[in-house]
Amino acid sequence: MRVVLVEPLYSGNLGAVCRVCANFGVDELVLVRPQCEVNCSESRKAACGASRFVLEQAKVVKDLSEALAGTTRSLALSRRTGRSRQPFATLGDRSAPSLPAHAEDVAFVFGREDSGLSTAELEHCTEVWQLPTHGLMPSMNLSHAVSVCLYEWQRQQLVLEERCEQIPIGDERSLRDRRAESSQLEALRRRLGMTLEACHETLQVDDSRSPERFLRILWQSVQRARLSASEVQAWHGYFSFVGRAVSLSDRQG
Repeated sequence: MRVVLVEPLYSGNLGAVCRVCANFGVDELVLVRPQCEVNCSESRKAACGASRFVLEQAKVVKDLSEALAGTTRSLALSRRTGRSRQPFATLGDRSAPSLPAHAEDVAFVFGREDSGLSTAELEHCTEVWQLPTHGLMPSMNLSHAVSVCLYEWQRQQLVLEERCEQIPIGDERSLRDRRAESSQLEALRRRLGMTLEACHETLQVDDSRSPERFLRILWQSVQRARLSASEVQAWHGYFSFVGRAVSLSDRQG
């Protein structure tokens, strides 16, 4: 399991997140452009005994794409809603899909303490989740949110163990190998955007139906589908077909 923090603002919060990670056996912490001191007296004090195991090993990267490299499933936490920010599921809800049984290629992604994750950042993640908090104070402290998510993940693992319903490790590895990685999904999203723009120009669609709007809507469905690598390749093949059709239409027009 990987925990990703995007532009954390406070060293104390960062240290508290490190302690929570250690509580639940998570030792992979990735920081995207941290806006605070990472390894300082305040963060070490809040991390308590987790300084050596998590804080000092935290990886600092320049963008979210780099933070998610190698993952097949990334769960972004966001309380903000809107037309293009509909949550995929609510953590702990009975109707929500299960969290991953084996989490080597999975990341929880958390945003800034003051503004959370942007819409563009959510589009980098495969799923958008929310916590079932009260409307009077819907936004949680960063370390508290991390704690709730990791607790629920571990709780589900314990339930699986008790029921002896785990997928055998070999089978799960085979399944993950077929699932598309974040870099493959990024390439697919770029290809989808280019295809929509080409169709937009060829068909001379009015600006009120912009390709950016269609891209946001279509990409949300792709995120929910959790495509395999072979499915991504099939989509690329289809886009090639569409590209040839658009080029032929341009020549004939």
